Amino acid sequence: MGVTPQPLCALFLRVHWPIREAHGRHPAGFSTDSSGQHAVDCVVRSPDCISTSLTMKATESKPRAARKPKESTARWKNALPSREDLQKLKKAALIREASRAFKEKGYHNVSLDDVAERLNVTKAALYYYVKGKRELLYETQCVTHDLGDMALAEANEGKNGLDKVAKIVSRFIQLVTDDTVMSLFMSPLDDMLPEHQEIIRKRRRAFDKRMREVVQEGIDDGSIAPCEPKLAIAWLMGAINWIPQWFDREGEYSPEALAETLVQFMSHGIAAQAPAPAARSTAATSARRSGAAS
Repeated sequence: MGVTPQPLCALFLRVHWPIREAHGRHPAGFSTDSSGQHAVDCVVRSPDCISTSLTMKATESKPRAARKPKESTARWKNALPSREDLQKLKKAALIREASRAFKEKGYHNVSLDDVAERLNVTKAALYYYVKGKRELLYETQCVTHDLGDMALAEANEGKNGLDKVAKIVSRFIQLVTDDTVMSLFMSPLDDMLPEHQEIIRKRRRAFDKRMREVVQEGIDDGSIAPCEPKLAIAWLMGAINWIPQWFDREGEYSPEALAETLVQFMSHGIAAQAPAPAARSTAATSARRSGAAS
């Protein structure tokens, strides 16, 4: 006699919920009927078992020695993202599309319906990740500041203050020319919730403080001409934040060429300058005349 194939859900239950008498209760909480059978209703979304009711008869077996719990292993050998990782990927996609929409149309001209349409999901699905558009704006700013902090960390590899500033400027230009990154410090705080406004204010102050420290480091080591660090940073960040207003990725400059050009311009503008050629020539002439006179 052939063995009757069992639906997938029955195999699932058998693997995960071994049938065993325990004071008249199924280990998963199902009760036993008077015949000694476990009535289990199974509803799974599977081609092999769609809304199947099944009855499994408990089989008597000898008591087995308690086994040590098997060490947990990664599902599918890490070939698939975990539920937590998948949620992070979805939230990242949400923030990316919201940033792109805010950047293209302006915050006040974008609704959650617009963002949902870009992602091809329902508006209701977005509320799993954010409570509303104001919180979504906050999330985009958090990502922007995270990227800014990474740029500051990378700049620590610079050989002097000027080199560090150049690395920061180059990285920031790459960021603001990306259509998925919000402009640094350009989003109005009034559009965020009060508690989020304070968080972003603190992050902006910390960022500005670190930038001024880098400029001051360059002044101290002689690689940057004496200047007011606060004004120097205001000038640099103002120039960088204005780039998205006129930059065209299909235009004359690539992000890399733009970064290189502006870094050179910035360096010549704030780098410590050697004496002018005319001054050196005059000094040399005076020295020769003094030598001749003696």
